[in-house]
Amino acid sequence: MIESLLANTRIALGAATPLLSLLFLTFLTSMPINLPASIHVTPAWTMMGLVFWSINRPELLPLWGIFLVGLLRDGLEGGFIGLSSFLFIVTHEIILLQRRVLLARSFIAAWVAFALAFLIVLLCQWIAFKLAGRHVGLLLVTKQYVVSALLFPLVSYILTALMRLIVVAPNLTIELGGRTL
Repeated sequence: MIESLLANTRIALGAATPLLSLLFLTFLTSMPINLPASIHVTPAWTMMGLVFWSINRPELLPLWGIFLVGLLRDGLEGGFIGLSSFLFIVTHEIILLQRRVLLARSFIAAWVAFALAFLIVLLCQWIAFKLAGRHVGLLLVTKQYVVSALLFPLVSYILTALMRLIVVAPNLTIELGGRTL
């Protein structure tokens, strides 16, 4: 009984890990990193996690979860409500279209995919802010891009370790109340 409960808990935790890690990374994104010369840069932690999970375990990343993460990000950062949700879902879907190619290639392909996807997302956000009359310096956007692109391998390494430690194989079943789910 207890062994079954522990196994089911591990499976449920493994299934929730991608979404929970995205939520954690979203809160982390709201905290800037202080670099020399008083430059505050916020790496795109959420975007890194989104690309990682979209490549490696997309079946554990529901669209409603991506939508909610985007809303949370917009709320925490004062962005246009719904813009991040839209951009995250589009990014996820585009990554899914290229998933087979990305999985067949080396890590460099995933890194390049992140760099391209994040560049497009940043440009879309920058244009949206410009059209709304908000000033967002291109230098700050460039610094965020560079820092995020350089940190992607570290985040991927950590999420890979987390995936191997917690996320279980997709063919395992959950037993609840004598029923197999």
